Amino acid sequence: MTTATSAIVEANSLTRAGSGIWMREGEVASATFRYSDGERAETYLEEVIAAASDRSTFSPELERAIIDWPSEYHLSSKRSNLLRVLDLGSGRRALELGCGCGAVSRFLGEQGLALDAIEGSERRARIAALRCQDLDNVRIVHSNFNDVVIPAGSYDVVLLIGVLEYARRFRPQAASDRHAVLDVLAAARQALSPNGIIVVAIENRVGLKYVLGASEDHYGVPYAGIYDYPESRGIRTYTRSEWEEILEEAGLPHHEFCYPFPDYKLPTEILREEFVNVNRNAYLQLRGVISRDYGDGVGAAVDEAMLWQGLSEAGQIAALANAFL
Repeated sequence: MTTATSAIVEANSLTRAGSGIWMREGEVASATFRYSDGERAETYLEEVIAAASDRSTFSPELERAIIDWPSEYHLSSKRSNLLRVLDLGSGRRALELGCGCGAVSRFLGEQGLALDAIEGSERRARIAALRCQDLDNVRIVHSNFNDVVIPAGSYDVVLLIGVLEYARRFRPQAASDRHAVLDVLAAARQALSPNGIIVVAIENRVGLKYVLGASEDHYGVPYAGIYDYPESRGIRTYTRSEWEEILEEAGLPHHEFCYPFPDYKLPTEILREEFVNVNRNAYLQLRGVISRDYGDGVGAAVDEAMLWQGLSEAGQIAALANAFL
């Protein structure tokens, strides 16, 4: 693939380090936001990707290296299912905020987008650069995205995949978790070209699996989100109706919800809003789709397929889906 022009690299005079990541010479990213899957998990990921001859989205080599949840999340080809439904198009300029270890970045690069991907963790940025090493149209930038100049109108697509729940960590000075989300959305909107789009993926605070007692994905305990985070540590998800309010306040009234199942992390089915709204038999698409608990397991023994049938017939899939796109 041909080398693509990077608005962020040019605006911030970034240089490429020997590890493949882009950053200001001598810069150390802000410590206000740190995220890690743990030293052992990230060491394993880095070793596996560095040794792999095939680092593509559909690499059998990487699939065979899956041994636990962190490696599944970062190496499974199912990660790309989330965005394949959108047909973002080759040649468009894309900005990914919080790219993690580069699984989504890899897919976007393979689709031919000119991608700038920002990651605050140096270790994770280095892993992402390894994953995308052979894609000249992808640049992995190591920085807190608060610390880089993002030229206005520079991107056709801005992606926030599993990011906005951590908005307060990015913006600790914000008045509240919700104000932090609005700040990040404002920055994303400012970066958009005319007719550009923002893509958000996030868990639903009152998703069905949480109602059934699954551990909240970020806090690791049941009902943390259902109880509206009484002991919030700057990580928060939102309901469908809360998102309507947030998007309106952010000046983003033109939007469409999609519903990834079992959630946005490794989706096997994505239902579009228009389909869910008019089809009371939408539950037929969810047979065999089982919600996953990334903690200790769902406490209630239920027939999930029957629950989705009842919710579909009542027009409530949108409210209780486990995640939103």
